[in-house]
Amino acid sequence: MAPYKSFPEKDQLYFVTSSIAGHQHLLNMPEYAQIILDSLSFLRREKEIKLYAFVIMPNHFHLIVKLPDASNISKLAHDLKLFTANQIIKKLQVNKELHLLDYFEQQAKGIKKQRYKVWETGFWDKNIFSEEFLLEKMEYIHNNPINKNWRLVEERSEYPFSSARLYDKGEEPIIVIDDIRGLLG
Repeated sequence: MAPYKSFPEKDQLYFVTSSIAGHQHLLNMPEYAQIILDSLSFLRREKEIKLYAFVIMPNHFHLIVKLPDASNISKLAHDLKLFTANQIIKKLQVNKELHLLDYFEQQAKGIKKQRYKVWETGFWDKNIFSEEFLLEKMEYIHNNPINKNWRLVEERSEYPFSSARLYDKGEEPIIVIDDIRGLLG
């Protein structure tokens, strides 16, 4: 068996995870998951990130991304969370989801200059330096919806808020992504 290849620093990929504050199940409502999807599409199109894999679960998301040169993963995650939090709050207000607005307001108690807290503080990112680790993280992302703790669908490619459809069936996922297979050896 051929050894897995390593990715040079200029081709650095990142596995990124972030969760809704208090692990509230908000993203199981399609209109809120769509905010994340639209934001990822914008980042891909306008900020030229490469989005290779994603899953949006009821209370968190996972991504595999590659940033353009001189980009910063912390800034990208911060901007993504800030923008989507604002959009989510606006949508909750329009929909008069008072219980959720109250919940996110309670999550922000004690935080200066912040009325609502939609996302958990920080995010988790991990550099992907090898093909082996990339494949492990892709499997993890795509298996999330069929995980015994979730069981959202029978087959992972059936889950609409995931890139598994592209890799399992060759069908376009709900948003355009970049096909990682071009990087694999």
